[in-house]
Amino acid sequence: MPDSLDVSWLLEEHGLPERYVTHLREDRGITELWRPQIEAINQGLLEGDNFLMTAKPGTGKTLAAEIAIVSNYRSNPGGCSLFLVPYRPLVEEKREEFSQTIGDTFNLDIQSASGAEEYDPSELFEADIVVMTFEKFDFYLRNHPEYLSEVSCAVFDEFHTLGDDTRGPRLEVVLTKMLRNHSSTQILGLSATAPNCGDLADWIGGSHSDSGDWRMIPLYEGIYLEEGERGEIEFFRDGESTETTDFPRRFEDPKKNAIVHYLSSTEPTENGRERRVMVFAPKRDRTEEIAEMLADHIRDDWSSTGIEIDEVASDALSDRINGEATSSGESVQNLVESAKYGVVFHHAGLSQDLKNIVEDGFEEGAARVLVATSSLAAGINLPVDRVFIDKPRVGGSGEYGRDLTVSEYKNLAGRAGRPGYTEKGESVLFAQNFFEKDGLKNQYVNETPEDIESEIDPADANILLDLIRECESPEGICDFLSDSFYGYHEFDRDETVGDLETAVESLAEIGMAEEIEGSESGEQFQLTPLGTSTSKRLISPNTVAAAVAYLRTLDSSDQFDLTAFFTGIAMTTEFEMCRLYRWSNPPETSLEEIREQLPWNAPNDNALNHGLATGEVLAAWTSGEEVSTAIDNYQIVDSRTESDVRERLAPSAARVVKDIEQILSNSDNDLDEEFGDLLSDLYYRTRYGVNKDGIEFVKNRVVTDRDRIIDFQTRLGIQNPREIAVGNVFRLFGNMRSSEAYTFTRRAINAFCDGAEKEKKHLLLDARDAGVDRQAYKELLSSSETEFEEYCLERLEAVEDFYVERFDESGHQRFVEAKIRIKDGSGSYIEEDGSPVEIAIECKSKQDLENDVVGANDATDIVRKTSISRKVTVGAPDFGEHAGPDAESQGVLLLPSAAFATFVLAAETGKIEPSDYLQLFDEVGYRSRDDVREIFGLIRD
Repeated sequence: MPDSLDVSWLLEEHGLPERYVTHLREDRGITELWRPQIEAINQGLLEGDNFLMTAKPGTGKTLAAEIAIVSNYRSNPGGCSLFLVPYRPLVEEKREEFSQTIGDTFNLDIQSASGAEEYDPSELFEADIVVMTFEKFDFYLRNHPEYLSEVSCAVFDEFHTLGDDTRGPRLEVVLTKMLRNHSSTQILGLSATAPNCGDLADWIGGSHSDSGDWRMIPLYEGIYLEEGERGEIEFFRDGESTETTDFPRRFEDPKKNAIVHYLSSTEPTENGRERRVMVFAPKRDRTEEIAEMLADHIRDDWSSTGIEIDEVASDALSDRINGEATSSGESVQNLVESAKYGVVFHHAGLSQDLKNIVEDGFEEGAARVLVATSSLAAGINLPVDRVFIDKPRVGGSGEYGRDLTVSEYKNLAGRAGRPGYTEKGESVLFAQNFFEKDGLKNQYVNETPEDIESEIDPADANILLDLIRECESPEGICDFLSDSFYGYHEFDRDETVGDLETAVESLAEIGMAEEIEGSESGEQFQLTPLGTSTSKRLISPNTVAAAVAYLRTLDSSDQFDLTAFFTGIAMTTEFEMCRLYRWSNPPETSLEEIREQLPWNAPNDNALNHGLATGEVLAAWTSGEEVSTAIDNYQIVDSRTESDVRERLAPSAARVVKDIEQILSNSDNDLDEEFGDLLSDLYYRTRYGVNKDGIEFVKNRVVTDRDRIIDFQTRLGIQNPREIAVGNVFRLFGNMRSSEAYTFTRRAINAFCDGAEKEKKHLLLDARDAGVDRQAYKELLSSSETEFEEYCLERLEAVEDFYVERFDESGHQRFVEAKIRIKDGSGSYIEEDGSPVEIAIECKSKQDLENDVVGANDATDIVRKTSISRKVTVGAPDFGEHAGPDAESQGVLLLPSAAFATFVLAAETGKIEPSDYLQLFDEVGYRSRDDVREIFGLIRD
């Protein structure tokens, strides 16, 4: 099979649209397909059946999936295609990638869904392509399966996640549901490693392609070993030794010796790009240690080793990191400092914004070294020449960590060598002696990745509730399992039924399920209302049970204690990946006090201590306290940072709180009535980290940044955003940038003001923004009766393009109050049928500007005063409900005072051309301020 083919092959042999092939070639510079893509297409990728594609990182799997999606449209025009990924950061990355390529070119609607927000499925699945996480798709599959009929193709990226012990079981259940209930949807799996891809493809009832170790850029896997005063790296390819490089041992640390030597001695690429290095470390603190070691060396000894860095770019990267940081913790300061010397690190303790900046800085060459934990490897494609693996482990020593699997190692090593950037990729392991080198070679370099195996435990409560709702009986669940990869190889049905019965007994103990004996259809499992509601959310039943048990110990919501509630749920499996740990034991009285508030016995003091530490920090977070202070006060271990609280713990806790609130609203009226509002508010407090007073800021989307809300409450003394809207509308100005003051004030006005009052306040902001006499507009909007007429005419006269003629109404004859003519750019009147255009103006106001309105009779009184065809009545504060229809039938335009002021303000400041004025004056009936803004394109983005 050829290593490449011209993209015209897609058109000539497979009938893809010529426009798409041209787009690949001309818009994206893709002139050829590579061997994995060719092989996948030859094996049936474009035939519409289920398919599994296995190929190494960086070999074009995403493009192959895109080609399949485009092909799928031929047989399913108007269908929705899904692109599913395991991690949230990948969602926006892939959405943007699709949007900027086929989305823009072919006007496709590209949407994404991730996180806690629940998108309307009727709108979401109307899109052409939707990118979402596995978990988000699982949610829609549980709650809105009817919309899956819209989906014609579902791409599962990182398909090998099936073998992950945390995400794998739920993914397998999702895939099994698709196979059983949505067989018309094409399933396309993409995997970097799947030695048993034949079995997996057979399970999903499709074909497969396996490109083995093929890469467009060759990969050489090396092992570093020091002997005497020299260090050497022996490289291997396909199990054979290919090259050995040796160099002096200049430093005691072998990692420093190897990395510094590479950075200082390796020639740039053919296009002049300096070589870039990625270092994988097993733990967060180790990433920072290595980064500091290398940055210190470059700072102090660069002249002796000749490591070239772009000082301007690295300084700019450091400044950007410093400017974007949401916290000032030690990790952030270490990153700011190391980035100055072209070295950055990446781990879960950094915010997602900082991770993105780090990745961008490395991509752009502002950093030559990126030190990261293994979590970076998933789905990230960066220009790396050589990968160094500090230790082939995840986590710490002994029981606090584990060795990398072969698949994980191959994935890390495979990050080296990006087509178009370098001619080869290299990876390096470190050995302390000959025997360890031989062991690493046998365990990793020469070894084949492990088969993907099912991680389903049928008795696991996290999936059993879902299976009971899906299947109801032990036999039904066994039938489901037979269709899963768990059942691809035979399993003992009798033993499984026994395990299920035992597990259901445990679910019964926490009020989730029960076993029904002697029914006509045999033994049945039945979910309780609590179990049914829980099964529709992606939450552990034990976490729900812990929360419900605590709430049932309380007589009323007044007894609710934040620390006790959070401590109880923090000890459950839902918090395993984000739980905080205390480096010391709290006073024994603290544990006893919290133990007395919990309705069950904690497993042990150690578990209770860490649960309490997590609960205390969450209680501080939801009270608006400084995160760094809480971490110090509650003696949280140094490896946990502010970002862990902000971006891992708090979002997880908020999701749990929201799930519990939703579950109770659908299953327990008594608890919902007592605690529903409390949990609803607690969700906002937990998600955004605000106290009770701060809830209104985030509920009404006035301010959602925690630090800014705290600033409002402390420095500005604004406890509730209503104070911004109902008080002095210019209160924020002078206390922050004007653009921010406008934004926050307008949001508050929209949230807390209605009708004419809302429009008046927005108009005052418009006047300030335009730099005109605010007092004049304030008087216009707050005056009544004769004063109102005067202010209206004054504002018209302030517009240079108007000639205003006033009429005296003091006699017996009835005249309109004024008529206006419009001047063009040369000062001449705009004409119609040889005569100047005239507009009659009448001003009507009520004395009570808060409660009264201008009625229909007054609104149309202008008809009895003039025969001018264009008639405008300006009213304050607003018009009655019947005025609009009456005015429309009689040819009168009604403008409430805020709408009128919006128009004259835009005219006075030149935002509207005189020739466009008639777009408004030709209207009849009621027109609001928003109508005026829309007519003239004054709507803000």
